[in-house]
Amino acid sequence: MSYRGRILSRYKGVQMDHLLGEEITQESYELHARTLKRKLGHLLPTDREARILDLGCGLGFLLYMLKKQGYSQAMGVEINQEQARIAQSLDLKVTEEDVMAFMEKDREKFHLIFINHLLEHLTKDEAVGLLEKAFFALERGGRIVVTVPNAASPFGLSLAFGDFTHEIFFSPTSLREVLSLTGFTSIEVQGEKVTGPGWKGIAKSVLWTGFSFLLKSPLMLVSRDPSFYVLEPVILATGVKGE
Repeated sequence: MSYRGRILSRYKGVQMDHLLGEEITQESYELHARTLKRKLGHLLPTDREARILDLGCGLGFLLYMLKKQGYSQAMGVEINQEQARIAQSLDLKVTEEDVMAFMEKDREKFHLIFINHLLEHLTKDEAVGLLEKAFFALERGGRIVVTVPNAASPFGLSLAFGDFTHEIFFSPTSLREVLSLTGFTSIEVQGEKVTGPGWKGIAKSVLWTGFSFLLKSPLMLVSRDPSFYVLEPVILATGVKGE
């Protein structure tokens, strides 16, 4: 078995327990749901019947948030058995399968596809292939949402290099490039909002806004390219399958 297969088969114990703790509780899901709503809520469709796909859904935190928001047609794909089973135990629609194999199948088109913290685990050829498959799986006018660690920011380096299974690294410019290469238009790339649940999350967001402004101000004198001074630890990009 390859090193990637060995790690991914035990990914919760090897990586996620270190980040989240061994015991995943209902409160864990509630906290993550509130944080994800703040980060991604503005990207969700108004139609609660929209078909939404979360590739590499992990423990299903995003699916849990979508379910709480009333999205009845959201589903995820996760290769790690333990994480998939935990998500399924909460009655979340999760298929235990390799995302590449899943995307090879012909099915009804999706309105929105999330690829959160997955592309960095792939080779360049695999990343391009997955994005092409996602493009095909979207309905016309459908949207993709991608998040990856920001290797162009000093605040994103620990995320980018903190996982042995990370194969490739992204800057805002290179993420835009690969989305354009695979057919997406109306591409927007920005830093993912720094926040969290409750008042602490609001305080975190306010403090980051002030701190990052002080850092960005001199950088704006060096380059007019807004991607040059994306300092957030995570890059968030969206693209549309054109009409």
